[in-house]
Amino acid sequence: MILAFRFMVAGVVLCLLAACATTSTPLAPEEVIQQRAQARWDALVARDFQSAYQYLTPGFRDQTESGEYIGMMAGRSVLWTGAEVLAVTCEGPRRCTVRVNVAYTVPAGPTGIRGMKMNRTISEAWLNLAEDWWVSLD
Repeated sequence: MILAFRFMVAGVVLCLLAACATTSTPLAPEEVIQQRAQARWDALVARDFQSAYQYLTPGFRDQTESGEYIGMMAGRSVLWTGAEVLAVTCEGPRRCTVRVNVAYTVPAGPTGIRGMKMNRTISEAWLNLAEDWWVSLD
């Protein structure tokens, strides 16, 4: 009898733990965008342009094949060396602005800036389309 009771208690505890594990709070849009924007910039810094391409709006991807995008990005004179998402501000349920601090060098740039480490804060538009967030290059 005691053994059966222990198994029953163990079963209830396992069920409760499983229920807790599956009832997570959904992330706020700002958190989702922050994660997606950072992942995109991490891919750009790693020169993984195929992964970065996956974060572009569906419309852009319909108009530009991945190979074309990769060629454009690989041919840039800027070499990104780091990026950090600083802030996400949503103007509404479908559009947010992401501020990113980007570190870069220009390996083949003009004398005076060639190879110099530089930082710049940029803003990107992120759009909610088809129930997910995408960076807009337009």
